[in-house]
Amino acid sequence: MLNRHGGIEADVTVTREGETSFRMVSGAAARQKDLAWIERQRARLELDVMISDATTTECVLGLVGPLSSDLLSRVTDADLSSETFPFATMPHITPGMTPVRATRISFGGDLGWEFGVPIEYAGHVYETLVETDVSHDLSPAGMLVLDSCRIEKGFRHWGHELGPDSTPLDPGLSFAVAWDKPGGFLGHEALQRRREAGVERHLLMFAVEDAEPLLLHDEPICRDGVLVSQTTSGCRGFRTGLSLSMGYVACPQGAPVQTLLDGSYEIGLGQRRLPMCSLRQAACDPRGTRMRG
Repeated sequence: MLNRHGGIEADVTVTREGETSFRMVSGAAARQKDLAWIERQRARLELDVMISDATTTECVLGLVGPLSSDLLSRVTDADLSSETFPFATMPHITPGMTPVRATRISFGGDLGWEFGVPIEYAGHVYETLVETDVSHDLSPAGMLVLDSCRIEKGFRHWGHELGPDSTPLDPGLSFAVAWDKPGGFLGHEALQRRREAGVERHLLMFAVEDAEPLLLHDEPICRDGVLVSQTTSGCRGFRTGLSLSMGYVACPQGAPVQTLLDGSYEIGLGQRRLPMCSLRQAACDPRGTRMRG
């Protein structure tokens, strides 16, 4: 969702449940902000739309990993094949004794599911999955693990790579823009002008060379010995064994991202500068075959 300047106000997942009904999932920390934004746009456009917040009535449980569908098939009779339920679909299934919305999506960048569970049955669904696991080495994972996985995959995150001052063009998300949408959209004209003029910065991904520092965000980025930016996200990638970060680097207006990839980059950590290389693609599964397989 964009503002009138083409900046990103919200990064959400929307699933169509019926002819006139939609389900929108936002980040936990952005819930109130996103809800307020939608309410303001409804009032501005005088839309005949009903909005209800189901946050306190549902729990979201994620099951992520290459064996997630195999484990899930042990607790439901539903056909979970990619032919029946491909990536980005939302079947209704019953793991154990509880009907849930099961969205084929994963912010961890691997094969995965997100379950929308009535909150009073969340414990039952969780225990059903844990008790059924006998050969998959199922482990609980927190937000820092998920953040590490999404950085390995190159997924952008609102509040880090995305925000009101960044358009979809800056982080390479123009593929998600419906340029020919009938009636246009808020920010369309500004975004089109930016597209024609060319962006002035690109989001790059980096790996620190021969080192294992703890990266978070806001570390200085130097290119050819000159301070040019700071990181937006950083992590230790447990699947790749790499110390990874992302950050915006300025370029001549309209210059392609390739013009920035060959520079000599360093990251500042405390009193040290460590060399890092720019990555031409995500460190983990760049083609997305795991997530869609």
